[in-house]
Amino acid sequence: MRNQQQVSRRLSRVYQLLISGLLICVFIGFFIYYISQLFNTVNDVNLHKAVAEFHHSAVAIHGKWLAHKQDTITLEQVSTQMQVVGQQQFVVNRFGWPTGLEGDGAPCQGLFARMQGQGNLAGVSVKPIWAGQALVGCEFLFNERAWFRFDVHTGQVAVTLK
Repeated sequence: MRNQQQVSRRLSRVYQLLISGLLICVFIGFFIYYISQLFNTVNDVNLHKAVAEFHHSAVAIHGKWLAHKQDTITLEQVSTQMQVVGQQQFVVNRFGWPTGLEGDGAPCQGLFARMQGQGNLAGVSVKPIWAGQALVGCEFLFNERAWFRFDVHTGQVAVTLK
């Protein structure tokens, strides 16, 4: 009888340990899932912020072009402390929208890095969109997937990465 009680206690302890371990694994799983969703949300916010800053800069360039009607528009680069740290010259098309950087012969290249405040995001690349000989837009890729398009005739920015 006494052996049976000891076996029963041991089995009870094993079951308690097993259930405790299972509950801990479930809680850790929920925690990992929650944290990964949080990181994905933060990444999405950063991507959308970069696109919004890009569009804001495009509109600022277009606004300066409307005032001066020049082929090259200069924007000041401002630090996070709101101090001017330099200038960047953008080539604009006949509609007043930026198509590239002054001194950079490749259309669309360098626009993203200079038109948003987060610096160079890893995994961002760009390819010009042509209609015959005319540049009609720039497609920006994030990790080789379409991210957003910039229409150089209208200034419209369309986010394609979901």
